[in-house]
Amino acid sequence: MASERQTREHIRHAFRAFDKSGRGRLGRDGVCLAMTAVLGYEPSRVDVAVVLGLPLDAPAGELQSATVSEDTFVSYMSDKMARMDVSARAADAFDALASASGLGYLTKENCQAALDALGVSTLLELVTADAPAVGAPFISLDDVFAEADLDDDGRITRADFLLLASRAAAQTM
Repeated sequence: MASERQTREHIRHAFRAFDKSGRGRLGRDGVCLAMTAVLGYEPSRVDVAVVLGLPLDAPAGELQSATVSEDTFVSYMSDKMARMDVSARAADAFDALASASGLGYLTKENCQAALDALGVSTLLELVTADAPAVGAPFISLDDVFAEADLDDDGRITRADFLLLASRAAAQTM
């Protein structure tokens, strides 16, 4: 896993590769190309509008003429990459927990047994294995289930777990 510094350098390099004028600004086309270089897929119109600082319903003409500075691009993309990293770790954590339990969902009991088998004490520790623990709103299994088990059936699905992890990550960034 790349360090935050390495990630920022990678993003900065991608920005500069598409800043043909050398002015430290990218227009819509340059943003699309740089984001594709960083993410490995073409960004959505929403991502492009957000990084350019435009409203989501901005007319095509505004998208075409807007530009973004290198620092703003690096900051936006660093945050996006950090959120993606948390999502990937959360998906891996859920898969590990669910496969250890043999079910396609988690209950408090099978989740605790899976955590014990994986040698970690909390879901936060599992999801943030390589990241510093920065304090999360849900630590105990009771807290996790109170937040994620919206239908009160005693089960957390993969989608519930990923939503929970993304909300926790957003609150700690």
